[in-house]
Amino acid sequence: MWSACHAGAARRRYRRSSHASPAVGRYRHFKGGYYQVLTLALHTETGEQLVIYQSEQDGVVYARPVAMFMEWIEHQGDVVSRFTPVVG
Repeated sequence: MWSACHAGAARRRYRRSSHASPAVGRYRHFKGGYYQVLTLALHTETGEQLVIYQSEQDGVVYARPVAMFMEWIEHQGDVVSRFTPVVG
């Protein structure tokens, strides 16, 4: 199920179902970079689920909340997925 937050606002964000989690694998960021999702982790204080992923360009490892990793955002007038799985 999709829901819109702040409809009509310049910074609209669309969130996917909270039940969705990214699988380990390769993803393309909406700005064009490629990343490898390595694993999921839990924040020690809040219990929030985090995605641990690594840039293919420079090897830097990042952590981002699952909800943010999976969200839809507005970019240049279009609604796009922040990260898209790369198949194949």
